[in-house]
Amino acid sequence: MLRKARFWEAHAADGLSERQRLVVDRLLNGFEGKMTSSKYAILARCSQDTAARDIDDLSSKGIFARDPAGGRSTSYSLIVSVGDAPNAMARWILEHADKSVWDGSNLPSLEDRRVREERIRTVGRDLRELAQNSDARPTQGDVEARLRALQELGFSPDRRLVSAVARAFHQASD
Repeated sequence: MLRKARFWEAHAADGLSERQRLVVDRLLNGFEGKMTSSKYAILARCSQDTAARDIDDLSSKGIFARDPAGGRSTSYSLIVSVGDAPNAMARWILEHADKSVWDGSNLPSLEDRRVREERIRTVGRDLRELAQNSDARPTQGDVEARLRALQELGFSPDRRLVSAVARAFHQASD
């Protein structure tokens, strides 16, 4: 109940629609499974297009974070606490670790790509452990250090995840 009250207090000024409030409240009350646009449409009793617009709005407000799998299996996680956003980012990093940018005209060797992918995965696992540590809440500096390490490896997480993390820390500091 306290978690739920803190969430609604933090998002009081976000201007959520009645549909959005209904679905988020259902998630806060222990909804089982992954939230997809189809499930959203059923819960909110709206069309798929309206569900997609609502989800996009919730994502832009840092309330939903897109899970790593895309396409027809796209699902979303609710960001309630400071640890939820870095945890969502860690899942995304681990899923997409094989997608980094290389400088220069020479293609990297298979070994170079394998080493870089493993270094990205190490940062992702480190971020996940940091987010799931019940003894200490992650700090913005902790997450920024991991983002810098990823940038040095030519890897950038989804911008909406980065925004969700920033917003979670901003709300926690209020």
